[in-house]
Amino acid sequence: MNDRPPRLKDIAEACGVSAMTVSKALRGEKKVAESTRKKILKEAERIGYRPDPVTSRLMSRLRWRRGDGKASGSVLAWLTLTGVPQSEDPHYFRNKLKAGAQSRAEKLGYQIEPFALNDAKMRPERLRQILQTRGIEAIILPPFPRDHHTFPMDLEPFANATIGFSLSEPALHRVAHNEFSNTYQALLRTYKLGYRKPALLYSMSLDQPILRQAIGAWHAFLLEQKLSESIAPRIETNITNQATSRWLKTQA
Repeated sequence: MNDRPPRLKDIAEACGVSAMTVSKALRGEKKVAESTRKKILKEAERIGYRPDPVTSRLMSRLRWRRGDGKASGSVLAWLTLTGVPQSEDPHYFRNKLKAGAQSRAEKLGYQIEPFALNDAKMRPERLRQILQTRGIEAIILPPFPRDHHTFPMDLEPFANATIGFSLSEPALHRVAHNEFSNTYQALLRTYKLGYRKPALLYSMSLDQPILRQAIGAWHAFLLEQKLSESIAPRIETNITNQATSRWLKTQA
């Protein structure tokens, strides 16, 4: 009985292609014909092929040294969902997060590379296979829209972290700013400038945990400063200068 794990060579022989073609197909390279790629993926799934992460890193390093691409051991995957609107505006919040992550990663010797999960073309198992075949071991999940609270892929093989509070499942390492402190400090600064009737206006597009922190800070500030006269917090779906001006006039 042969107990050795399935190899690239086994897939290549079964599909009538070279081991290099199999490797490119499993890494998601576009140079492989779609029909050939599907055939290779089907065979890999049938025999239970799983890439060796150590070998994948070494081969990626060799390709990088030859100038054939990036060293995947230094690549951090930036995972998003396709079908979710992504603004091209460089000032758009998620784009600014990505630019900041890229800048910091480069200083530490890493690169950020985007990957997108798509129900039609890039299913979770396929994306996981590409990442593992390329030897990518770390994933960053940026904030998702309000109606996306879970990420439908097994992240267990990877080091991972998410930004913000939008994702609640699976349990992830999390990086987020302290909105309670930010709001409280902003209110305190206005108080020191002589203002005694603070108003709090937030967008409904923000994650619920952020809104709760902000409103909590507002209540804590009023209690500690013993301010009885105040304007109730206002949460708007669409904040405009005109609407805000009209609202403030009614509170004067």
